[in-house]
Amino acid sequence: MIKTNDGQTLKSTEPEDIVRELNDMSFSPEPTPGKFMTESAGRILAFFGTKVRHDTAENYVADLFTYGLLTTEEGPVKADA
Repeated sequence: MIKTNDGQTLKSTEPEDIVRELNDMSFSPEPTPGKFMTESAGRILAFFGTKVRHDTAENYVADLFTYGLLTTEEGPVKADA
């Protein structure tokens, strides 16, 4: 499970899908995923002072994880039968 830093849960697991889902959840969605990454990377830099790569969905999502803007939660560990 992937969560945003404001507690929202994402259903997607692939970088391109994560970007689309984040854009759809945005207060002001952009017309394309590329535009969304560029604009949100600018806001992240302005608000947090953190430079997020926005050249590919993979780099963008990786940086969001690196800087704690996206996190994962592991489910319960199942004991072996």
